[in-house]
Amino acid sequence: MKNIFAERMRQTMFLNGVRQAELVDKTGIDKGSLSSYVNGRYMPNADKIAKIATALGVSVNFLLGKEEIPIAKFTLPQFHDVPVLGSVAAGTPIIAQEDIIGTVMTDKNVFALKVKGDSMSPRIMDGDIVLVRQQDAAEDGDLVIAEIDGEATCKVLKRSHSSVMLVPFNAAFTPIVYTGQEAEDLRILGKVVESRHEW
Repeated sequence: MKNIFAERMRQTMFLNGVRQAELVDKTGIDKGSLSSYVNGRYMPNADKIAKIATALGVSVNFLLGKEEIPIAKFTLPQFHDVPVLGSVAAGTPIIAQEDIIGTVMTDKNVFALKVKGDSMSPRIMDGDIVLVRQQDAAEDGDLVIAEIDGEATCKVLKRSHSSVMLVPFNAAFTPIVYTGQEAEDLRILGKVVESRHEW
């Protein structure tokens, strides 16, 4: 038998770009139960249906198949071109300069850079494009674009009480360690939120 509720739930999640993990946070329903509802194995009770409907911004009747809803109700992502502002090192830092070498399409508010070097392989390869959310602060463990003395690099940020490290994914490369004034002078240009690889 066709499970209208599960179908409508999946449809709404897809069109609004909502992941199961987000729905868990918004509804307070545990991950296992939510997964069983999405997959149509179980039907939630009325209270949980109401929580899911509220979190997804639709009515209970819509989720139960008792009413239709215009497609305009859903928030579709707005895509736009962003410039690729030159290259960033995945290895020894290189001079940071803006030199537009192309564009990429995204729905995120970011700038893009082309990766040069192998220190972030295998996750980010030489020639890949990284999308970067501009911000001047980052948390320990964030993948960042960092600059010091006009040179920029793509690395994982690691902090200790006395130093800042920029750590590569590739074990063949050693972390770059900054202490004292150098650590204070290190500037975060942004956090990498996506990478793209062309085959």
